[in-house]
Amino acid sequence: PEDIGLAIEYLKKAAEIPTDDQVYLKILLDRLASYSYFSGECEQAIETLQRIVSMGNPAGQSLNNLAYMMLDCNGDASGAIVYSVRALQKGPANPQYLDTHGTILLELGRYAEAEPLITQAVAIKPSASNLIHYAQLLVRTERNEQARVIIRRISTEFPQLSAKQQALVNELIDLTS
Repeated sequence: PEDIGLAIEYLKKAAEIPTDDQVYLKILLDRLASYSYFSGECEQAIETLQRIVSMGNPAGQSLNNLAYMMLDCNGDASGAIVYSVRALQKGPANPQYLDTHGTILLELGRYAEAEPLITQAVAIKPSASNLIHYAQLLVRTERNEQARVIIRRISTEFPQLSAKQQALVNELIDLTS
């Protein structure tokens, strides 16, 4: 929405209304977490996703989002891996879950475990995100020529990157030059 702050306010109010419909409440909370994250309110997003998890039987996407946000916002790979494992159990062929778990393993320095997950995510559904993570893995494992091939692929297939993604690609270009 154009006014994400207003959307967050309304979602918070809606989530406070007592309801026996747990599915409805989880959907509201999941949307609240996403909007909070995209507006820079990482802690609010993480707390909201943790609330969903505490309600029991969370969706794989909620678990994956929680893992991703814990890593992205707080650099908490050790805490995030608990949720990425659970997400992957719910959707073992989901490219987002594969990428998130692989990226967490990458951040933990567990490159041999990360590589098949990230490459599988790329094979299933290439995205700017999983290709960037693959290039990062290649750089960290000293395969700069292969990383340059992936960087060129990113530029060709995904010419419109977010500012954050472009900064990561620029960093990879510097590291492989």
